[in-house]
Amino acid sequence: MTANPNWEEIQSALLPGQTASDHLDIVAQVFEQKKKALLKEIMNGLFGNCVAKVDTNEFQKRGLPHIHILIFFHSLDKICDANHVDTTVSAKIPNHNTHPILYDVVTTVMMHGPCGDHFPNAHCMVNGRYSNQYPKPFNPETLYGEDGYPRYGRLENGPIFTKAGFTYDNRWVVSYNLYLSARYVNISYSNQVLSSNLNLGIDVTSKLRFVLLSNISSTFTNTSTKNLIKQL
Repeated sequence: MTANPNWEEIQSALLPGQTASDHLDIVAQVFEQKKKALLKEIMNGLFGNCVAKVDTNEFQKRGLPHIHILIFFHSLDKICDANHVDTTVSAKIPNHNTHPILYDVVTTVMMHGPCGDHFPNAHCMVNGRYSNQYPKPFNPETLYGEDGYPRYGRLENGPIFTKAGFTYDNRWVVSYNLYLSARYVNISYSNQVLSSNLNLGIDVTSKLRFVLLSNISSTFTNTSTKNLIKQL
């Protein structure tokens, strides 16, 4: 989750002519409250029985504060097939008529780009090539790849829209959860422990918390996961 300078709680606290960057204290306070609300929903079972989590706050020299959260589920609530993925994660532009609020959120803050041949100076372009693997391929349905990660369903005949002279379709959608994106955040599914963004270098001010509930050790059977817990 990344702080949004246009959050109503931030904008309402600013004086005329001020921007969020003029009051980073307000930004930090609002972000902290929203982070607590998000974590409360997760720990209370939004996605199932959450037995542990790791989260880091980042206050970098660029941009606004953001948080990375890694969630561990009870074995009975783990995402195990493509249908389960689809109930949790989406990579499609919502229908404007049936989900107008979500459509505005996704088309405003959940689209990658613009980048490519017509935008060679985009931050994601490295040596004239895409570095973030966008645009993603169209998929009629969600499938699992050989690496165990899902290839989200991205319909070729889905909605499109144009912004800043660039036409977006489902290939450019950053994965999100319908409920959470209307409230907080983007989301993706991982079937392994990837902690690089949770433990960045000394140039990041971070807070690390590891919450273990009772009998958690019995829920972890993967050796790499156990080793990570020991390191933490």
